[in-house]
Amino acid sequence: MKTVGERIRQAREARKLSGSALADMVGYKNQSAIGNLENRPGASGGNKIGAIAAALGVTADWLLNGPDSEAVPWIEDSAKHPAGSNAVHQTQPQYESEILSLYRHLNATGRQEAIDYLRYLVQKQDKSAAIPREGHPLPAKKKAA
Repeated sequence: MKTVGERIRQAREARKLSGSALADMVGYKNQSAIGNLENRPGASGGNKIGAIAAALGVTADWLLNGPDSEAVPWIEDSAKHPAGSNAVHQTQPQYESEILSLYRHLNATGRQEAIDYLRYLVQKQDKSAAIPREGHPLPAKKKAA
């Protein structure tokens, strides 16, 4: 049975990502943290396992538990990256995985507040930006007193 580190390496290499690039994506200061995860038999990824999984396009459950196979079980949109594709995942900005990881730790109220705040920031930055609503209205602007 493969270790968590071996699965991280398998997915990282399939994505053609360097250890340094993955470290940057998940907020580690340097590549040695990824190297340590990949080479230590008992390493579990700790509190970064969700961010690592998101950056690699796999589930944290697969990284932690397998099952082991030669093919990496990608979770990306199959139309964009067909099953078994080893295409490099370059569409995810460096901080996107951190945002997603933090969001997943919020309760329902916190998630709604985060969505509302992100919509506010987009609107503030670009008043003409089309903001996807997905059933959640933009926060109402407060009128000046």
